[in-house]
Amino acid sequence: MEFYYLFALALAIIGFIIIFVKRQTNKISSSHKFYDQGCNKRQWGDFEGAIADFTQAIRLNPNFDDAYFNRGVAFFELENLQEAIADLTKALQINPHASDAYYNRGFVLAKLEDWQGAITDYNQALKIDPNYAKAYKYRGRACSELGDQKKAIEDYTRALKIDPNDAETYIARGAARGQLGDENGEIADYTSALQINPYNAGAKGSRGLALLKLGDIQRGVEDLQIAASLFLEQGEMDKYQIAMQLIQRFGE
Repeated sequence: MEFYYLFALALAIIGFIIIFVKRQTNKISSSHKFYDQGCNKRQWGDFEGAIADFTQAIRLNPNFDDAYFNRGVAFFELENLQEAIADLTKALQINPHASDAYYNRGFVLAKLEDWQGAITDYNQALKIDPNYAKAYKYRGRACSELGDQKKAIEDYTRALKIDPNDAETYIARGAARGQLGDENGEIADYTSALQINPYNAGAKGSRGLALLKLGDIQRGVEDLQIAASLFLEQGEMDKYQIAMQLIQRFGE
């Protein structure tokens, strides 16, 4: 009799476990459906809708680190920066080896002009992934903002070794070189950026300014004229006006 009682009890426990596992599996499956919907909405720019879906995914699976990560990115797109930091931090608590979460939290901190905090997160991202070009790039920017142009140039150079087709990194390194008085290096970097993207108005205008600093007025004005046209086409009227003022000043 005791045997049958224990056997029935064991069957009941097994049945309970099976039901529990099925419920958990269904929850996880549903959370992934909400997560996929959220990713699609974020891709199409529906950030509020994406946040709602990621929230549902997290409700069903509180340890869904990717849902926290992507909700954090969606919060950033809506400029809800503190919410973005909170979600990215939660994602890192669940998965402390997520280099993208460190990078993106660093990016948010940089938006808040917490340059040292941003550098700390970029450092962590690079410990996990030493070939993370964007982490080098934006750590370089943070160093530049803190006035350490030499360190910024080192980071930009590392980023370009990994991704040599990033025109913006050449522009940033050129600006840092210009800050140190290296106009020839500055011009070389703007030229490299323009080889990648000939329609980069910022690179064209910056090269024009660097040429003016070197006393090459003719070429400098020529670059500024092209930059002004590009700024006008791209609707950047403030930069267009600055370029035109310089052209009028030096083109006489």
